[in-house]
Amino acid sequence: MKKTNILFAFLLCFISIHVVSAQVTQPVNANVSIIQVTNGQTYYDSGGPNGNYAICGDNADTEENCTSTVTMCGTGVVYVSFVTFSLFTGADKLSVYNGGADGTLIKEGTALNPLSGTYTSTDPSGCLTFKFFSTSINASVGWEANIILKTTTIEREPGPDCNLICNNHVNASMPFDTCYRTFDVDDFLENYGVCNYDIRISYPFGTNRLNGYDVNRSHIGYTMVYSVFDLST
Repeated sequence: MKKTNILFAFLLCFISIHVVSAQVTQPVNANVSIIQVTNGQTYYDSGGPNGNYAICGDNADTEENCTSTVTMCGTGVVYVSFVTFSLFTGADKLSVYNGGADGTLIKEGTALNPLSGTYTSTDPSGCLTFKFFSTSINASVGWEANIILKTTTIEREPGPDCNLICNNHVNASMPFDTCYRTFDVDDFLENYGVCNYDIRISYPFGTNRLNGYDVNRSHIGYTMVYSVFDLST
């Protein structure tokens, strides 16, 4: 199986571990989709979780004919966090735009310069747009990314006093091959910035006791408590 997703939901100071099957897939060729996404969905290339993405059906390989577009909006700010990313070496590219299809380019991902980490909308709409250009030559396994919705309407800037501002609900994933994930404070806070924070996870009885900032397959199905500390005080 190419891609498997195990999601963790963080609600204030509690971690509820569950599996989410809903997915969003990239359209093909010149198709355009505008989707109302929900927290916890997974974003795949047009091949879905188990196949390569579709190549362009137009041998001319023009940008107009071979670029597909998906705009993701929801009740809050859209965050998309990439777990895997692999494109055919050549002209294939996945570009991230702030807001709608006419928004500002955030980053262009290619085989040699892959998309990684989390991309966040700072547009008033809270939307992110992904444009994928694929040639008719060949394909690769594509990508898998987690869709996260936060309830704020804009990205907050950190305050000078480093007051803790926790996210209401965050989804994260761990790779299927290792079933292990580490976290940092940016996974939990709106105002991480340059503040000196640390996290600790309380592990339920009977599960693996790790380092306080990581989880593995033994924690699936449990609700866990986490704490965030300001080390500067």
